[in-house]
Amino acid sequence: MLFTLYLDDHAIPINVPDALVQEAGDIFDKMDADMDRGWQMGRKWVDEPDLEQRCQVAAHRLVTAWETGNQKLGMMMAGYIMARAPMVRVARVPTDGEIQDIELLMSTE
Repeated sequence: MLFTLYLDDHAIPINVPDALVQEAGDIFDKMDADMDRGWQMGRKWVDEPDLEQRCQVAAHRLVTAWETGNQKLGMMMAGYIMARAPMVRVARVPTDGEIQDIELLMSTE
């Protein structure tokens, strides 16, 4: 499956194997358990992140993975978004904004 990360206007395609999305459930559950305790989102603490906020956290971590060349982590973060929000296939991340400014877009296919 293809997930696209946009950093401003730069598109970064990430090929996420179907098996990863299906088989990484335990890892994704651990991520959810970590976020269940609350999460620092930019300058704001969120006690109970909702689904969109959780996916924004994963997209933010995806950017960090891409910037550091960690392809495995990048695929995992894209896989988390695809597993938790199956219609989302695009994250638009402004480089000059906050984590809450990350847009999650559904696939038109």
